[in-house]
Order: sequence, then C-alpha cells, then structure tokens
Amino acid sequence: ENSIRELRSELRKVTDELEKMACLVETERFDEEKAIFLGELKERQVQKRKKKKVGFWMWLFGFGDADGDQYHDGRSGGKSGKGAAASKEQQRLEEEERHRAARELARTTLLHALQTERSNVEELESAVSTLQRNNSAIMDVVSSRDSLIEELNDRVAVFEEDKMVLKAALRQLQLEIREEGPKTLALVKELE
Repeated sequence: ENSIRELRSELRKVTDELEKMACLVETERFDEEKAIFLGELKERQVQKRKKKKVGFWMWLFGFGDADGDQYHDGRSGGKSGKGAAASKEQQRLEEEERHRAARELARTTLLHALQTERSNVEELESAVSTLQRNNSAIMDVVSSRDSLIEELNDRVAVFEEDKMVLKAALRQLQLEIREEGPKTLALVKELE
C-alpha cells in the first residue's frame, strides 16, 4: 500500500508537471497563432486601405473613393450610408473570425491535453499493474521463505532436543566412568 501511495503521489506530481508543460506549449502555440493571425489581419487591412485610398482632391471635395461606390463628407471626413454599413459588417465578420479561431484553438488545446492525460493514465495504470504483479511475486517469495524458516526452526528444535539427550547421556557416562574408575584400578592392581 505504501508503494501505491507513493505511485499516486508521483502520478500527481507528473500530472501537474505535464499540465504545466502542456499549458506552456499551448500558450506558446496560441501566441504564435495569434501573431500570425494579427499579421494576416493587418496585411488585409493595409490592402483594403490601399484599395480604398482616395486622392486628396477627391477627399477634399467629397466626390467619392476610387471605386465611386462611397461618398465622403468633406467636412467631417466620415463615411456615409453604404460605406459605414459595409465597414461595420466587415468588422463584425473579422470579430467572428477571431472568435472562431479562438474557439478552435481552445478546442484543439483541450483535445491535446486530454490525449496527453489519457496516455499518462494508461502508462501509470500499466506501471501499477506491473507493480502489483511484482508485489504478488514478492509475496510468494516471502511466503516460501517463511515456510523455509519454519522448517529450519523445526529442525533446530529437533537438534536442540537431541543435544539435551546427548548431554544427559554424556553426564551419565561420565558418572559411570567415575564410579567404575576405582573398581578398574583395583582390578588392575590385582592383576599385577
């Protein structure tokens, strides 16, 4: 259970680090896409301005732009009628395009983060199953070791009992030798 707790804490740490890294990567990618988008937007606006560029005298006298579609108010410099509506529509379309691009970027970012998390979870699940198999193998080794220790303890107990019996027999033999010693000496003296 300690190893599982350690794995879970390690999983949390790795997941946090991966989330931070994913956020950094996505932020960098978002900034890059934003810069590209803004660059393209500026380029389109510059091209539109070039197309709509009106000469000084035309602006001053309020004749209209190069296409002749729109008329400018010479005193205020503002557009009238169709030009203002077209400009607002263009701004609305550009704003919608920016929102669509931002939603798409957010969607791809979330999908990428989800795929990364899924692969991390699968990897960690495989690591946990490997550790569980290792744990069960270790438990088998421990139980076999315990049975060997029990068997050795039983043998030691038998040897201890045999040792006690042998010590008792040795004492008895020593006692008999002491008792028989004077008798043997007396017999040896008689035989001499």
